[in-house]
Amino acid sequence: HLLSQPRGGERGGTALHSVNAKGGLRWVCVNSRCFMLGFLNGELWRWCPDDNTLEMIELGDRQEASVRLSISRIFVDPKGYHTLITLANGDNWYLNYQSSRARSIGRLRGHFIECVAWDRSPTQTNTREILIGTKGGTILEAVIEQRKEVVKTLFELPKKSPVVDIFADVLPNAPTVQADAPAPASARRLLVIAVSTRYLYTFMGTVSSYEQLFNKYA
Repeated sequence: HLLSQPRGGERGGTALHSVNAKGGLRWVCVNSRCFMLGFLNGELWRWCPDDNTLEMIELGDRQEASVRLSISRIFVDPKGYHTLITLANGDNWYLNYQSSRARSIGRLRGHFIECVAWDRSPTQTNTREILIGTKGGTILEAVIEQRKEVVKTLFELPKKSPVVDIFADVLPNAPTVQADAPAPASARRLLVIAVSTRYLYTFMGTVSSYEQLFNKYA
C-alpha cells in the first residue's frame, strides 16, 4: 500500500492507494517528488504524492505478456522529466513524464544499463547528452527525445569490466598561458569519472563534446 497526505498537512484528506501487483517490489527510484515503482511481475507504476496520482505505465502499445519481463533497473533524471527502464532481457525503454506509455529504445537493445550520468539542464522533451555505463564495460552517450534518440559508443573499459557508477560534470575553465593554443568557443572543461568493480577511471579535457574527450583516451 502507498499512503500519501496532501500538502499543508490538512487533516481528513489522506489518500490511500493500493497497488495490486504480485511478487512485491523489485526497484524504486525517486526524483522531483515522484516515485517510479518496478514490481517483480514486470509492472511499472508512477506515484506522485503531491498530485495525488498513481498510474500504471505501459511498455509499448500494449502490456503484453512477452513484454512484461522482470525490471532490472530504473533511472530518473533529477528534474523528473525523463526515465530509463532496463529489463532483464537487455531491452531498454524510455518514458517522458507527460506520458503513461514508455517506448522501446532500439539503439540500446542488448545493453544492460548499470548507471546513468544525467545532464543537469534537460528540457521537458530532451535529455540532452547523458552518459550510460553498462554491465559489459561500455560507456555510451545518448540524447533521447520523445520520438527519437541518438546513441554513440564512447569507450570500452579494459576486460569489459562492468561500469557500476558514472559521474560527469563541467568544470571551470583553467587559466591559459600565452603559449597555449586558444580553445574553440564551444569548448568546455569536462570531467567524467567511471567506476568499475576494481578501479576508478578519470577522463578530463577541454573539448567540445564527450566524443572528443574519450577520443583522447582511445
